[in-house]
Amino acid sequence: MKNKYNDIYFIDCLIGSNNYLKESNLHLNNLKMTKEVFPKSIYFFISTFEPDLNFFTSYRNTKRRLEKLIFINNGSVIRIGWAMNVEDEFLLSKRKKHLPKFVVKDFSNNHILVPGTKINDLFLLLNEKLENRKLYKCYSCFLYIILELSLVPRLYFEDKCETNISLPIPVGMIVFSLRKMIKILKIFRFNTKLIDIVEKPYSLLIQQNIIKNLKNLTKN
Repeated sequence: MKNKYNDIYFIDCLIGSNNYLKESNLHLNNLKMTKEVFPKSIYFFISTFEPDLNFFTSYRNTKRRLEKLIFINNGSVIRIGWAMNVEDEFLLSKRKKHLPKFVVKDFSNNHILVPGTKINDLFLLLNEKLENRKLYKCYSCFLYIILELSLVPRLYFEDKCETNISLPIPVGMIVFSLRKMIKILKIFRFNTKLIDIVEKPYSLLIQQNIIKNLKNLTKN
């Protein structure tokens, strides 16, 4: 894409595996090909939320290592949270208001938060004057996890918490249990997709202090 400065940007956000060797070959080839054809272009690797601060899961560790590889090879990195497009925001705004809703918290009454990135904010960032070998962060909001009770209970994310009814969860116990489960799955070499699924809530819960600290910094 071209921005208002007429720079050529290449955005690499392919979803692959947690196999670092496979992913590094893929993204490094993409970067080198773009530089060969357009030497003055800027290559952006889409990464995840602060992988350098907590990388105890396969996904985040792979992202952390890929970031370093991209910088060494003259590319740039954009860190994002959960990507929200316009349709996501529309669906959230149209949810039924009369259904019982609970906001998820820990036993210390702290909200469990999810970093979010609105796609329009990502476009606004890409419309600025950006550079090679730079780290950019695009976090639009920190989303609350809401449990909605209906015939089929569901979880969803909102940037505004409109309910005072909370659902406390035992974070410490869940983290401990998920950690043990992940170790067992890896020892017995279960399907990596199953490990990825189990690692997602584990990763979110062990990041809560990082997320809250960053949220407080953005307030100031």
